[in-house]
Amino acid sequence: MRKSLLATLGIIALCTLCFAGIVSATKPGFTFTDGTGTEVTVNGLIGAGEWEDSWLGKLYSGSTMTDNTWRVKWVGVGDTWYDQWLFEILSDTTNDTGDFVQICYDSTLDGGATPHADDYLVNYTGHSKVTVYVGTGTGWAPTSDLDVKVASTIGTSNSSATPHWIIEIDFENPWESTGDRMAAYDASTNTTLMWPSNSSADVPNDYGLGELSYETIPEGLSVGVTMLLSTAAVIIGARYFRKPVGSPR
Repeated sequence: MRKSLLATLGIIALCTLCFAGIVSATKPGFTFTDGTGTEVTVNGLIGAGEWEDSWLGKLYSGSTMTDNTWRVKWVGVGDTWYDQWLFEILSDTTNDTGDFVQICYDSTLDGGATPHADDYLVNYTGHSKVTVYVGTGTGWAPTSDLDVKVASTIGTSNSSATPHWIIEIDFENPWESTGDRMAAYDASTNTTLMWPSNSSADVPNDYGLGELSYETIPEGLSVGVTMLLSTAAVIIGARYFRKPVGSPR
C-alpha cells in the first residue's frame, strides 16, 4: 500500500511537469507563474487586498537580490487579456526625469542574442511617458501594436512607511506563456535593478520564464517549496517503479 501511494505521487508529479513544462530559450532558474486574478484599478495606489492574488518577485542589483519587488497577474477585460504589474522601488524616493521602468516580452519563447520581431519592450520614463517597442533583429523600434496603461506615485504602502516609487501597469498579453525581463532605473543613484539577475533588455536569452496559469496564485505560495515537493515525488516514484535487471515484466 505504501509503495503504491508513493508511486502514484511520482506519476502525478511527472504528469504535472510534462504538461506544465514549457520548452523555451530562457535563463535557467528564473521562472514565475502568471496566474489569473481580479482586475486592479491602475492608479499608482495600492488598494487593500488588490495584489494578494498575484505572483511576488524581487529585483536584483547585478547578482544580488534586493527588497525592491514586482508583482504580476493575468486578468481578462472583455475579450482582451492583460498582465497587470506592480513595482515597488523602495530604494527610489525621488521623482527624476531619468527614472524608468521596463518590461520585456519574448512572445514566442525563442530567445536570441538580439530582439526579434516577436519581442516587445514597454518603457515608462520620467514618471509620465509610455513607449512600446518591437524588436527589429538588431535593436528596437517604436510600435503601436499593444495597449498599455501606466500610473505611478511616490507614496507609502504596507511594504514601507517611507515614500517610494510605486508603479502599476496594464500590458496587453495575447500570448500566454512568455519570456520576461523587468528593470527599474533610479537616476538619482545611477542604479539599475532587474529580473532576472545580470540580464539585458537587448538579449532575449537573458529573459526569465513566465508560465501562464488559469489558476489563482495562493497567497504566500513558495515556488521553492513547490519545486522541492515535485522533485521529491519524482525521485520516490522512480525508486518504486524501477525493476531489477531480469525481473518479470
